[in-house]
Amino acid sequence: MNDKIEAAFPFAGFYETTHERNVADAISNFLFNKNYEEVKENEEIDAVWEYNRKNKVEIEYCKEYVISVCKEYGFKTVEFKEMTSPREYNFMTDGIFVMMDKTELKTIIASLDMDKLRERVKKNHSSCPGFTSFVENDLAKWDLVTLDLNCWQVETILEEHIAENYKGHNFWEFDLYAYHPDEFDI
Repeated sequence: MNDKIEAAFPFAGFYETTHERNVADAISNFLFNKNYEEVKENEEIDAVWEYNRKNKVEIEYCKEYVISVCKEYGFKTVEFKEMTSPREYNFMTDGIFVMMDKTELKTIIASLDMDKLRERVKKNHSSCPGFTSFVENDLAKWDLVTLDLNCWQVETILEEHIAENYKGHNFWEFDLYAYHPDEFDI
């Protein structure tokens, strides 16, 4: 039996969010602290370098983001797996994917108000004009026993856990710098 499960980790992405600003600030601080001639000689300002460096910085930022969110909300077994970015942002945004122990997920599920989870599932996974959901929107059809769930279903469970246990916190607006300003640097 596989004791880990993949989850999409609730994250607003970088495009026009506080996370984009945080990464831009980190890159600016990095370049500001370098001698301009040294930077120029190493061709670190080249557009390809900037793109690759930005992508690497975003990945490191996502790793730190996962660590900070887990500390803040008490997730013990969540581990960063990967960050994905769309070519264009008109259909989706950047995503963080993690792995977590199924036993921790079962504990989280057991602690949830099933009526509230049912409402969140219906809200998050119902198709509407401009959005087609590919995730079942009826909680009764989710396998909460053997945890045969996809990463989007697990994400919804994590969101509900935060909503029920940390009143006033919005997982989607978690700002790494606001909670742990010294934890991210290039």
